[in-house]
Amino acid sequence: RSEIDICFDKKINLKSLKEHIYNNILINDMKFLRPVFEKSHFSNNNTILSCNYILNDKDIIYILPPFSGGN
Repeated sequence: RSEIDICFDKKINLKSLKEHIYNNILINDMKFLRPVFEKSHFSNNNTILSCNYILNDKDIIYILPPFSGGN
């Protein structure tokens, strides 16, 4: 899958979203992506987000896998 819609009943931060993806999606459907996911960064538009970023309605979050051998 290249796109996943996730809905929450309350405001959450990026850290909570990452935990949700890791625990509910990567565990079941895409276990092979877990090591890449752990090293990935996340962005919204052209901004790399911190774990404290509070998600807004209709946010589109991009997962940026590591590249050039980076951590």
